[in-house]
Amino acid sequence: MDIIIPTRNRPHLTAEAVRAVQAQTYQDWHLHVVDDASTDGTVAHLRDLIDGDGRVTLHTLARCGGGNPARQRAFERSAAPLVAICDSDDLWAPDKLARQVAAWDGAESDPGLLLCRHDVIDGEGRPVARAQPLRRGRRWNPFTAFNTSTPLLSRRLITEVGGFAPATPYPWVTTDHMELFLRLTHSITPRTIPEVLVHCRHHAGPRNSDAERTRDAAVEAEALLGAARARVAGSRRTEAWLEAWVAGRYLEVGDLRSARPHATAALRAGGPFTGSRLLAHYGPWALRQLVRQRGVA
Repeated sequence: MDIIIPTRNRPHLTAEAVRAVQAQTYQDWHLHVVDDASTDGTVAHLRDLIDGDGRVTLHTLARCGGGNPARQRAFERSAAPLVAICDSDDLWAPDKLARQVAAWDGAESDPGLLLCRHDVIDGEGRPVARAQPLRRGRRWNPFTAFNTSTPLLSRRLITEVGGFAPATPYPWVTTDHMELFLRLTHSITPRTIPEVLVHCRHHAGPRNSDAERTRDAAVEAEALLGAARARVAGSRRTEAWLEAWVAGRYLEVGDLRSARPHATAALRAGGPFTGSRLLAHYGPWALRQLVRQRGVA
C-alpha cells in the first residue's frame, strides 16, 4: 500500500508521525511525505530522518495548496491498490495497518473505505478527548469516525471520486476533510472497525482547524453545503447533519441570523428520529454558545 502524509512547518511532529509509520507491524508499504511549501526547517529535518530508508519518498511543493492537493501530488506519483492517509500531527498505533488490512481481507467484497476510531491526546500522550461512540450516545453523528488519519482506501475509489483534489485550484480550506468525506461516501457506506488506532494530538502549533472559528469558515461551510446538496439529496439524514454543521459554524461566530435557517432545515430534513439526535448532539453546545455570546454582549 501507499501511505501519504502531507505536512507544512511541522518538523518534529511530522518526524514522530513518520516514526509511527515505520514502527507499524504491517510492513508492506511505501510512505510518501509531501511538504506543502514549508518556510522553516521541515524539509531538511525530514531529509535527515529518512536518509537511507528506501521505503520513504519526500515530495516538496513550491506553493502552499493545502492538505488535499498535497495528498493528490503523492497519489499521482504512486500506484499501490491500497492507500492510507495520515495527518502530520497525528500518531498511528503500531497495529493500525495490520488491524485494518485484516478487516479488509476478511470482507466479502472490496470495502472501498475502511475506517477505525480515534481519540485526542496532548503532547505528553495524556488523553484530552475520548474516542467518539459508534451510533450510540449523544456525541454520535455520521461524521464521528472520519478523520483524515483513519481511512484505508482503495485506489479505485479515490480515482472514481476524482482524486483527493478534483479541481485546480482546490477551493476548500477549512472544509477539505468534509468535502473529501462527502465524495468518498457518495455511493458507499464506510465500514468502521471498533478499535482506537489513531491518536490525534492537541498541540500549540498551527493547525488547519485554527481557522474554523471564523466567519470565513462559516461561509465556506455554507458554500460546501450548496455544492454538495445534489450529491446528498438521496440521504435526508446526511443533509440534516450538514445543515446542522453549517448552523453550528455560524453560531461559533455569533451569527444567529445566518444559523437559524440552517438549524430549521436540519430539523425539517431529519425527521423525528434524526431530529432528536441532532438536538441531543448540538443542543447543549448551542445553548452554551448562546449564553456565552449574551454574556459578551
